[in-house]
Amino acid sequence: MAGSLLPLNHFVARHCRASEIAYGPDGEPTGIYEAAFRPRPSDTGGISVVWVDFFAGQLDHQLNCVRSVFSLTVTGNQRMALVRVGAICSAFSSGNGIPSVTDDPCDDLPPATNAAHALVGPVDTLNDKVVRRAIASSVRVSDIVSYKLKLSP
Repeated sequence: MAGSLLPLNHFVARHCRASEIAYGPDGEPTGIYEAAFRPRPSDTGGISVVWVDFFAGQLDHQLNCVRSVFSLTVTGNQRMALVRVGAICSAFSSGNGIPSVTDDPCDDLPPATNAAHALVGPVDTLNDKVVRRAIASSVRVSDIVSYKLKLSP
C-alpha cells in the first residue's frame, strides 16, 4: 500500500553520481559523500530510492531487479548506495525531523513503471548537512554497488 513505512531491517538503493563517491588511490570507491542524499528543489515528497527488499531472492538477484527499474542513463563511474532503513532513521535523530521511508510505487505505463519506488523524507530534515553526513557514513564500502549486471551461475 502506497505510503506504508518500510521495515527498519530492509535496504533501499540510492543512485550516486561519480562526484558523490569518494575514491581511494586505486580508483575504487571508499565511501559516499553527503551530497548523494541532498534533495533537489523538485523533491517535495522526499528523495527517490528503490526498495531493494521489495524483490525476492538472494542479494545478487535483488540488485539485478533494482538495476532493471532505474530509469537513468548511467556511466561506468556511477554506483548505487545500499542503505539500511534503520540507519536512515537513526541519522534523522541528529536532526529535528521524524524519519519517513515509505513505499511510493510509480504505476505509469512501462517502461516508467517502478513498483519498488520509495521516498526518504522529510525534505526539510534532509536539507540538514549533518543528517545527510550521518546517512552517508552508514554506507559501507561493500554497499557501494556497480550498475554492471551480475549474472548468476
